[in-house]
Amino acid sequence: KIVTTLLRTYSSNVHKLTKECAGRYDLIGLSPAQQQQQQRSLFGSKNTVADADAEVTPYIIGDRRKILEQLDAPHIIYHVASQRKEKFAYEEIFRSTHHLLTESVTSEFFFVSDFFGCAIKPPAVMEIFHAIFDKTIAGIEENTIRWIENTHDALTVLLVIRVLHQQQLTLSKRRV
Repeated sequence: KIVTTLLRTYSSNVHKLTKECAGRYDLIGLSPAQQQQQQRSLFGSKNTVADADAEVTPYIIGDRRKILEQLDAPHIIYHVASQRKEKFAYEEIFRSTHHLLTESVTSEFFFVSDFFGCAIKPPAVMEIFHAIFDKTIAGIEENTIRWIENTHDALTVLLVIRVLHQQQLTLSKRRV
């Protein structure tokens, strides 16, 4: 119950630090000027194309690639980031939350295994482990599903998939 409460509180707090990288009107291949024109005349017949060489910001990975280089970086400390008024892309929030979850899951799994030792068989260890983390994982999964349903940022979805894959590999290496 304590782990669930702490991780849910952390997750809800750190989500307050999310900055939107792409919105519903950001289209692949259009510059910001073109996107504004598209918004004004979405159904009109006078869709003029502005500067074709302008930078297409929502779908340029830019600094967002750092997350792929820092997958094992420490999680975001909410109080510090809040005081500094920092904002993070959703993939960084996701990485931070799941990094904390991965570390908690690993330590609790090894604690349960060591505490009960040979007294119980592996399926029973998994039952105890699920009793501890099912609500926590369900809450974080619910937040992620809600975000995916409301996002318009395809690049973030791809980065989240990559972060999740890396964390699965980490858990696999730890034999959790």
